[in-house]
Amino acid sequence: MRALFLTFLTLTSLIFSPAVAQRGVSAPDPYTLDETGIGPSNVGGGPSHNVGSLTLRSQTTNPAQRTLVLIIAGQSNAANVVPTRVAPTNASVIDQINVYDGAIYSVRGDMVGCSNDDTHGNMNVQLADKFISGGQFDRVIIGDVSISTTTISQWSTGTLSTRVPVLLRRLAARGITPASTNVTFAFLWQQGESDTGTTQLAYQTGFGVVQSNIVAAGFSGRIFVAKETLLSNTVNATIQAAQVALVNNITIWSAGDLDALTGANRQGDGTHWSDTGAPNAATALYNAMHASGTPY
Repeated sequence: MRALFLTFLTLTSLIFSPAVAQRGVSAPDPYTLDETGIGPSNVGGGPSHNVGSLTLRSQTTNPAQRTLVLIIAGQSNAANVVPTRVAPTNASVIDQINVYDGAIYSVRGDMVGCSNDDTHGNMNVQLADKFISGGQFDRVIIGDVSISTTTISQWSTGTLSTRVPVLLRRLAARGITPASTNVTFAFLWQQGESDTGTTQLAYQTGFGVVQSNIVAAGFSGRIFVAKETLLSNTVNATIQAAQVALVNNITIWSAGDLDALTGANRQGDGTHWSDTGAPNAATALYNAMHASGTPY
């Protein structure tokens, strides 16, 4: 009887102890993504989740290898929009991290975690290829969270503001951070087509919030901003000016002038990359990033 009484006292103290009560409180999920309003887009659907034909790759980095972690955010031209899916030439050393499950997979030519279905290609696969072929890096891990038809306000304070921070937490959970030996983090921003009516000040202020959000989530490295506004063969001079003004060559560098790629570089809508335009866009991005200096 005495033993039963002592057991009762022990259980009672555990149930009502502050430590257990605290453990019973649900902490916010650090991997929550608000995808309200992110549904079928103008080019093939919402974010791709299909990892069915992909293979798991090394979930860590090798300190003996020079690894580039290339984080990409923006609109459809940074997502799966190219008509033909082209696998990377250096497929064995180009991987991707899925923002939804945090696993690192092979790359088939599209990207998981960004918008539009997996039958389309992603131009940034070709960009990653260039850093391997150019000899700057031994491995590239791409994390693309771009969403079609989105604005700076959605990325700064709206539903998309957690996408890059969640990706950074996924990487950190694998032990992959800017402090990892021989690892370089880069953030590539490819957005601007949807900001018709946004002022230059509002765009620059919004991007400042994007920058603060990713730094707070652990990002350290160069940020590259592309001049990218072309919509139906028309550029937005106001947003172009904002993108150019963001560049200070200290924390933010130019990712090149993608608006200069017109004509056959675009599909019939005058906006999205054609099969011809994708490698040209990748080259423009690579050249601009390379011009920023070592290690690019």
